Amino acid sequence: MKLLKNLLSVMAVIALTVNVVSLDTSASIRISEVPAKYKVHSAQTNYFDNIDSMAEYVRENMTKRNTTIEFSIPPNSDGRETVLNVLRNSTVETDKSNQGDYLRKSINYVEYSISTYDDDIQISLNVNYTTTAEQEKLTDQKIKEILDKLNISKKNDYKKISAIYEYIINNVTYDNTSDNDLKFTAYGALYNGTAVCQGISMLFYRMAREAGISCRMIVGEAGAPHAWNIACIDGKYYLLDPTFDLYFSKISDCKYFMRGTEDFDDYNKAVTHIPASAEMGLSSLDFDYESESFRTEYPISLKKFAIENKSGDVNADGLVNAVDSSMILAEYAVLSTKGKSSFTTVQELTADVNDDEEINAVDASMLLQYYAYISTVSAEEYINPEDFFEKEVI
Repeated sequence: MKLLKNLLSVMAVIALTVNVVSLDTSASIRISEVPAKYKVHSAQTNYFDNIDSMAEYVRENMTKRNTTIEFSIPPNSDGRETVLNVLRNSTVETDKSNQGDYLRKSINYVEYSISTYDDDIQISLNVNYTTTAEQEKLTDQKIKEILDKLNISKKNDYKKISAIYEYIINNVTYDNTSDNDLKFTAYGALYNGTAVCQGISMLFYRMAREAGISCRMIVGEAGAPHAWNIACIDGKYYLLDPTFDLYFSKISDCKYFMRGTEDFDDYNKAVTHIPASAEMGLSSLDFDYESESFRTEYPISLKKFAIENKSGDVNADGLVNAVDSSMILAEYAVLSTKGKSSFTTVQELTADVNDDEEINAVDASMLLQYYAYISTVSAEEYINPEDFFEKEVI
């Protein structure tokens, strides 16, 4: 009888709006407290006395797609608040591409039970995911194959983002009609070739993070519930919407690629991207993307990413000369010894004169030849004369 009196079971349902999934479809993630089943108390090996340790344990289990996750916490703790805090902390950004935003968007619902005893509180989570462990394994394999084919490791950050974005635009279509829940996943985008905005933005997130790019998924509204991305170059983040571009644009003329907050919606001002914020009403697991903390951690550019320097103008002084060539040679030495560039992304793009994904003596030599012999024309004309002069007709 004492055991029964000590056993605390509470039923509650918390409806959490899922952070947007498509242009015209939304879904919800449900967190429900269910009655704890009567059972004889047994010592729990997974005992934690702080939220960070609990969150790490839950995160690793969810990453493996384990459906039942059990752990114990100190007595007199608030079980319900602990569960919510653990779920929030288990989906924060880490250094792994299959966690953070990706993991949070992979959860359909969580049911949990709380059993209170004299010496501890036992919590049991039942997690339902959008994909299985096997599907995630296949997703990992496919992404690695794609990134290897794209030769991502040799590209600078801008070209990494461009190559990944181009792959998605060319290989995924928007799913207007199917009832297949895989359309909300990166797996569906990869293996079915079709997805809604959640699956598309999840795929970009996974691929970009695997390529070493800091990025996030952003959710909110764009005429309807919607999801898009931000990606970082040289400490500043830019907005991308691969869903809108594969739906409305061509890869040669993407309208929503690497934009700033002031020009993201220039293509169609009637449809404005509005990130989720406290003013819109947030549920327990949502982010306030307009908060000062988020803006500080992820500073988004006001304007689109642009390379104003002409090819070879590494120091951006408006000239292409021996100084730029010397800078390229010095960078080549740094890359040869340390393997890591000291240039900004813009400098890397301007220094790679022959566009072969490498910065070396060949680029420096081409600039010196230009500087010494053809100072009357631009570097672009010298390097790619066929683009500027008509071919002789015989």
